[in-house]
Amino acid sequence: ENRRVDDALMEQAFGKSPIGMLLINIQGRILRVNQSLSDMIGVSEEELLYKDWRRFAHPEDLYTDRQLMIDLLEGKINSYQFEKRMLHKDMHEVWVQLNVSLVNDESGSPLSIIVQIQDITQKRVDESHIRQLSQAIEQSKDAIALCNINGDIEYVNDTFISNTACDKVGIIGTNFAPLAAEKTSEEQFNLLWNNLHTGKVWRGEFTTKMPDDSEKIEFVTISPIRQVDGKITHFVANHEDITEKKKNGQELDSYRHHLEELVNSRTKELGEAQQLA
Repeated sequence: ENRRVDDALMEQAFGKSPIGMLLINIQGRILRVNQSLSDMIGVSEEELLYKDWRRFAHPEDLYTDRQLMIDLLEGKINSYQFEKRMLHKDMHEVWVQLNVSLVNDESGSPLSIIVQIQDITQKRVDESHIRQLSQAIEQSKDAIALCNINGDIEYVNDTFISNTACDKVGIIGTNFAPLAAEKTSEEQFNLLWNNLHTGKVWRGEFTTKMPDDSEKIEFVTISPIRQVDGKITHFVANHEDITEKKKNGQELDSYRHHLEELVNSRTKELGEAQQLA
């Protein structure tokens, strides 16, 4: 009677599970499979039954968890979790998370293995995109800072540290306001925060005094970051160093002004010479 109840519960668990499930013998042959796994890799239950389950693994991942399986069968561990790739019937990769557990008989000897299989393909894609975005931010030539709604700095990239000569550990947790307010008019500073807290992007120039008393001029764009529900939780600031551009612009303006003075002076001299002639 207990055996029938156990079998019924097992059948129900397999049939209704939203994730893939396998029951395999200790040789790796598939004894039972559910529809979720069939749908996941595009292979019918009939095609899966009594096959070696490793047959459906990606060739490069075939033996990646081999030692874990040996430890499981030798009783060194009761279960393990692992990420690997399986191959869909149309040969595209499906990233999965395996939760593998050993089933023992009444004497304690290995009887079979239950494998729970969750499709994490989208999770891996998202993680890859996040890594690429993180690398792009970290390696950006512009200084980038992330602060919370109160203006407390939570992240800065290496360029920010280079441009400000701040200590990365020391600056995390400090407030962005003193940095933003330095040599910034009260009117501009108030406009900055009013814009951000109403969800608008702010753009303007900051002049920052460096430890060697030199000044760095930056064109700064600060944007609010919203959650799915529209709530603003953070601000991201992009600092472009325009010190040289400003310096070159001032030099060009000075040169242009000097040329204009020379032209006006020469024009005046020519006018006077014509009057005397």
